[in-house]
Amino acid sequence: GAMSDPSDQPHAVAATPAAARFVFVGGLHRSGTSLLAELLKAHPEVAGQVIDGMPKELEQEGQHVQRVYPVDDALGGPGAFAHNPLAHMTERHPLATAASAARLEADWAPHWRGVEGAKVRLEKTPSNMLRARFLQALWPNSYHLIIVRHPVAVAFATAAWAARHGGGKRAASAASVIECARHWLRAHDLLLADLSSLTNVRIVRLEEFVARGCRDTSETL
Repeated sequence: GAMSDPSDQPHAVAATPAAARFVFVGGLHRSGTSLLAELLKAHPEVAGQVIDGMPKELEQEGQHVQRVYPVDDALGGPGAFAHNPLAHMTERHPLATAASAARLEADWAPHWRGVEGAKVRLEKTPSNMLRARFLQALWPNSYHLIIVRHPVAVAFATAAWAARHGGGKRAASAASVIECARHWLRAHDLLLADLSSLTNVRIVRLEEFVARGCRDTSETL
C-alpha cells in the first residue's frame, strides 16, 4: 500500500511497458516452484527463460544469470536462506533503483523465449518470495506468484535433498528436518508481513493446485 512518509518511498523507477510485464514465481525449495513455472511457461501469453548450458539442478532460474542480488546458495541455500538478513529485500533497499532494473533486464534479455505474442515474462527463483517488495519497486506493474506447500512435507523433502547433496547418501536426520521446519516458519512469517505491501500477489497452494490436476494455469495467471 501507499506510504505517507516520503522518506519511506522507493526510488523512482519507470514502469515497464505492458508488453514486457513481469511475473515472478517464488516459494521455498521443494514447494513446487519449478512445476508451477514450467506449466505457466507453456501458456501462449507467457515468455519464459531458457538458459543454454545451465546444469539441470539450477532449474532455469533467473537468479543464476544476474548480477544485482545474491543467489540463494550464497544466502545459505535450501532450508536456510530465509535466516539470512540479506535475503529479505524491500522497496527500502539501496539497490531498489532504476539502474538495478536496467541491469536485471539486460542480464535476462538473452534468455527469454516465446516473447512474440507474450503479455508477460516469467522469472522463477525460490527466494523471490522474500524479494517481492523489492521487485515491485523496480517494476510497479509486476505480478508475484508464491507457491506454498505444507511445512512438514517441505521440511522432510528439503532435509532429504540436503542429505543427498551433502556428499553422503544417508537419510535426513531428525535435527535437519526440524531445522528445515523452522526455516519454513521464518520464511513464511516474513512473507506474511510483506503481503500488505504488495499490489499484485497471489498465493498458490501446491496441494490444491495438484488436486485440480495442475490444469488451471489460465486462472492462476
